[in-house]
Amino acid sequence: MEPHIWNDKLNTGIAEIDEQHRQFFAILNRLQAAFGSFAERGVLVDTFTELIEYLRVHFDTEEALLERCNYPDLPLHREHHARFTGEVTELFRAYLRDAAGITRTTIGFLQEWLTNHIMNEDMKYKDYLSAQRHDLPPTG
Repeated sequence: MEPHIWNDKLNTGIAEIDEQHRQFFAILNRLQAAFGSFAERGVLVDTFTELIEYLRVHFDTEEALLERCNYPDLPLHREHHARFTGEVTELFRAYLRDAAGITRTTIGFLQEWLTNHIMNEDMKYKDYLSAQRHDLPPTG
């Protein structure tokens, strides 16, 4: 499985959000590398824990921004975040019960979800914020 590489099509135009998305890719790539190299369980646990903590930080940041801008689809966006956080947390719990719980399929799911969410859901708010001309710092 190849590392997940950031590309400019994933830019929302909001510096803080784009940097957090890049950080997600970095964490997922570390998780993939640890899995692929048969790293010690502690490394996988630490990386998965970092991923879950970062999910919470990022989702809180994004949701606060969308709330400030009166984004009309915020309830649905929050629902997507909550569902994904629950799925990732359950995957982590499964791994803690059985080290075989992290597979290439698991990592592929995480990468695919993140990319699809950015390309489909986050681009909706990008379009909304652009149309509303909200004064946001650009991607730097």
